Amino acid sequence: FYCYIFNTTQIKKWFVDDKELSPDDRVNVKTLDNVVTLLNRKAERGDTGIYKLVLKNSEGTNQVQFRVNVLSPPTKPEGPLDATNVTAEGCTLNWKPPKDDGGNDIKHYVVERREAGTEKWTKVGPPVLGT
Repeated sequence: FYCYIFNTTQIKKWFVDDKELSPDDRVNVKTLDNVVTLLNRKAERGDTGIYKLVLKNSEGTNQVQFRVNVLSPPTKPEGPLDATNVTAEGCTLNWKPPKDDGGNDIKHYVVERREAGTEKWTKVGPPVLGT
């Protein structure tokens, strides 16, 4: 993600969740003329948070802050996987939602099955709504 701030002053500090941000191999901070740029070329879920830029000069201090939500695929659902109402035609499956929803609401799950002794997974019915 990019963030541009124009008409910068002498002292600039970036913070994420009130901890000072240190540029590294993924995060780059540049100041050119009157523009401060924060660039994260490989944003990860852990980069989600409240970003704040504090500007200081002889006239005073000012700041701007904004929320960044980095999206990613959700983690796998939590177990245990519980099968009830088992019949020759089907069963009812129950599980817990994943610990990390990837930054979005989970709208449905895709249930797949694999026959013992094979490597092929096959979708079972339509997507399952909810969590």
